[in-house]
Formats: sequence, structure tokens, C-alpha cells
Amino acid sequence: YKTKISLIRKHNKNCKLFVCPVLPTRSLNINRKVFAFNRYIYEDLVQTDLKVVVVEGFQSFMDYQSNTLSSNTASTKQGDILHLNKKGTSILVVCIKRAIFGAKTKGGSHVGRRTYSDALRNGPLAPG
Repeated sequence: YKTKISLIRKHNKNCKLFVCPVLPTRSLNINRKVFAFNRYIYEDLVQTDLKVVVVEGFQSFMDYQSNTLSSNTASTKQGDILHLNKKGTSILVVCIKRAIFGAKTKGGSHVGRRTYSDALRNGPLAPG
């Protein structure tokens, strides 16, 4: 993944890159890999000079007693160990919005020479 991020940076040095940790599942076996990958994000990727923003708040999906995806946020479909329910999806949206708009307020209201709102709509360049 560092190669992909480096390629993005090569083409646009000023873009904000957001990385989401992998959500836990309802399987302990899969979660061992999830936790290892997420640890790698925090211990390795964030320590590089690639300037990524890690989306925070994923601890709200965990049931710490069972070390799996919380039943409050997990799908109730039989055999589905992976997907979120509506509440879980709403929480995920809030986590991503906070990361994006938090980065937006820290970095000003422009992407290059365009405002964020224009950039999202592929709108005009700002003068200058």
C-alpha cells in the first residue's frame, strides 16, 4: 500500500489521503489479521513521510469482552460476520466525516486553487 500512496503523492503532492483501519469482524480468527494490519497502519504507515490521515473512531465498533464486532453495529443477517447494520454504517459515516472536515479546517478551505465545494463538484479554479 505504501507504493500506491507514493504514486498518488507523486501525481498530487498536496492532496489529503485518508486511511481507514480495517473494521473488526465477528470472527476471532479473522480479527487476528485485522488487528495485525491495523497495528501496522499505526506503527508503520503513520510514521512515514507520506502524510496520511488515519480515520479515528473505529474502537466504537468493538465489543471488548468478546474481541469482535459489536452486536450493536453488526448486521443481524444469519452467517454475516463482516457487514455493519444501519447504526454501524451511520457511525462509520460520522468517523469519516470527522476526519475529512477536521483535516479541512486544519488545512484551510482550498484544494489547490479551488474551494473544497468546487473541487467536489469539479468546479472552477479560484483566481490567482
